[in-house]
Formats: sequence, C-alpha cells, structure tokens
Amino acid sequence: PALTPERTEFGPYRIIGRVGAGGMGIVHRAVHRETGVEAALKTVRVIGPALLAGLRREVRALSRLRHPGIVRILDVGLGEPTPWYAMELLQGRS
Repeated sequence: PALTPERTEFGPYRIIGRVGAGGMGIVHRAVHRETGVEAALKTVRVIGPALLAGLRREVRALSRLRHPGIVRILDVGLGEPTPWYAMELLQGRS
C-alpha cells in the first residue's frame, strides 16, 4: 500500500516529507517521535512473499555493515502491512 493521508507514521517515525521514489519503493524524510532524530524511511510499493524475503535479506546484510561510506540502518518494520526501514538521513544532493 502507498502512503496515504491517514498513514503518516511507521513504527516510531512520523513522515515529514518525501525524498524520492524508484521502481521498488518510496523514500520519505521522517523524524523519530521520541528522539527527534531525522531519518530516511524507505517503504515498498508492492509486496509479495519473494519481495519481502529479499527485503529481509537486504536489511539483515546492511545492518551488519559498519563503514563510513555506507548508510546505517536505524530501525525496521518488516512485519507490518507496509514494510519499511529507517536509515541515516544524508544531507545534500543525490
């Protein structure tokens, strides 16, 4: 499901804008409700069992990586109706 006016929160994050979109998903600018930390929150446009399994593998692999050139995964919500994960928000141009 796409982001709708009634779906402005994912886990502890509140959507505050849109960063961009691609073939697989939408990246939103979000803020953690408790800490105030901004994040890039990616949601998936269309979900099926194979895509969800691939997304879980991607998130697990990225969560294990620690490198200054790789964006960190901050949080995940893969069991919800709309899978999402939050990453560090990088400022600047694409």
